[in-house]
Amino acid sequence: MAQSPKFQLLNLAVPTANVEAYRLIFVIEVVLREFLIDRFATLGSQAWKHRLPSDVLTAFRESVRYERQIRWMSLRPHHPIYYIHFSHIRQIIQRADNWRELFQPVFGRKDIVVATLSEVEAIRNRVAHNRLVADADLAVVDAAFGKLLAALGDNLFFRFATEPTAADAIPDYFHQLRQEATECFRLCTSFRPIQPAIWRSVQSEWWFDEEYIQLPLNGIASFFQTMEQYAGLPRERGMGHRIEAWVDSKDLQGIYRKALDEFEVILAEVHQG
Repeated sequence: MAQSPKFQLLNLAVPTANVEAYRLIFVIEVVLREFLIDRFATLGSQAWKHRLPSDVLTAFRESVRYERQIRWMSLRPHHPIYYIHFSHIRQIIQRADNWRELFQPVFGRKDIVVATLSEVEAIRNRVAHNRLVADADLAVVDAAFGKLLAALGDNLFFRFATEPTAADAIPDYFHQLRQEATECFRLCTSFRPIQPAIWRSVQSEWWFDEEYIQLPLNGIASFFQTMEQYAGLPRERGMGHRIEAWVDSKDLQGIYRKALDEFEVILAEVHQG
């Protein structure tokens, strides 16, 4: 079958070296971002926020604010680490506490890591601006690929390269969470036991964060924290009156109403077509 004119033109117009460099850099960058996510997760789901240099955190906030101008239905939300620049990866790894606690055990020598990332960054910029890539550039990127593979090992490297951290199901989770809020409110005001399972799963997710979602979440969090308090009340024989007194002492209707208002805003936003 003859090649289409478009296919022929792409083959002629895009140098093979640039294509190969892009492929290598894409994998290197995804693996590095996933490695950062993996390391920060050992400190807690929101720990990454406290381990970014201030200018990097500012860049993240600006990138997220810009992307939230795009309708949610057109997005595939990625972990916040995907909203920082490639040059920031080096800054994050270099930061003293990050290096000491998270990265030195894997990479060993900071000077080698910094030099390698600086070399890759220069070539990445060349590729991004459609400047021609030389054989020497390819050799540098290929060597960086090999160093990263050796440091992480085949299994971890392959997992990071093929499983980017994204959250396609955010709208579904908010629907489920709203349903759970309604059920918890119904059971609580009837003095019956509750188990907010969806909340317990969602509250530790990296995307359940007002800065990332760019929508209010405090009312939802406050409601479920109140439900957790209720769930923790003792239920031995004779404790019914104390449970009823606890429920009566809380403005559950107001707390629930505030959560519903936030759900309404969020679900309207994420379902814009």
